[in-house]
Amino acid sequence: CIGELNSSAHLNAVAIVLQRPTAPNPKARARRFVEEAVFDIGSDCIPRCSMSRLDPYSKSTQEDPTMGHISKNVTLDNPAYIHESAWLYGKVTIGPGASVWPNVVTRAETYEIRIGARTNIQDFVMIHVGAASPTIVGEDCSITHHATLHGCTIGDRCLIGINATIMDGAKIGNNCIVAGHTIVTEGSEFPDNTIIAGVPGKAVATRDCGDANLVNAKFYSAMAASYAEGEDRLSKEKVDEVLSSIGS
Repeated sequence: CIGELNSSAHLNAVAIVLQRPTAPNPKARARRFVEEAVFDIGSDCIPRCSMSRLDPYSKSTQEDPTMGHISKNVTLDNPAYIHESAWLYGKVTIGPGASVWPNVVTRAETYEIRIGARTNIQDFVMIHVGAASPTIVGEDCSITHHATLHGCTIGDRCLIGINATIMDGAKIGNNCIVAGHTIVTEGSEFPDNTIIAGVPGKAVATRDCGDANLVNAKFYSAMAASYAEGEDRLSKEKVDEVLSSIGS
């Protein structure tokens, strides 16, 4: 993708690409613009954006070129970091020190979504309210990449694995792990210190995972602070600081 362009160069690039007869339709022309703009304008552009942000035929792009959206109904209670591509709709509360990562979507047209303090909502997570229940996530949790939470309740210091799905009315206790790709079905309840796996999700072990999950949450808090400062690498000092805090 291309970086920041002055308006003249931007328009020239669009004109060059959209006038070419090789692109069969507007979407293809838009994609061709992204692919060729660096060549037509120069190679010194710094990649900073995604293809979707440069699609001139996208209604969302026309309304908001930064793509992300935070509704007027959202409450930001001093979070550590919210990526610009996150889409937050409805009655959503993001707690102190929490972080929301690229391409997260939350929707609370009814009931509410609450994200606890220092919890991280990782890339491409989808959180929606249920048909008859809110979605509540406790403190110091990690909701990992591509997970889906739908009208469920998650306790403190939990880790929800990659691509896991937790459905309406389900309740996960404190210090739990839900393994990747698990589907926790409607109305399921699991007590504190449970490891849950499978389709449908079942208790496979009993273990207090709170300390281990807290380590993951602390690393995400450190990364959130770095990203908020425009730095996408953790220094050795910050890593050592997180490690030294374990058990404290």
